[in-house]
Amino acid sequence: MTCGPSACRSPLRAGRDHETLKDFAADLSTHGGDPEHIEHACIDMSAAYALGITESLPKVQISYDRFHVVALANEAMDEMRRQEMCDSAQAVAQAAGLDDKDTRKQLL
Repeated sequence: MTCGPSACRSPLRAGRDHETLKDFAADLSTHGGDPEHIEHACIDMSAAYALGITESLPKVQISYDRFHVVALANEAMDEMRRQEMCDSAQAVAQAAGLDDKDTRKQLL
């Protein structure tokens, strides 16, 4: 991780809760870094990480990594597709031109 204009480096911490980020900020300060200089963090969609950042790194703007955003969107689309096939299988089959039962089963 880099921070501030001097690009100081700090080792990553183990853990997946907001306390981990508190420990990180304290360790950064101990080693001459300033949590106030960190401007951006790209994280997964963990509420614990977001809480830890807002508590320990007050000036940070959070963005979510693309992998987790796309995975969440794909899960939502998959769930919607399954629901549509269950609720309106005939209408979906006609609209998509899926007269073959095997093809229709692959969509479930």
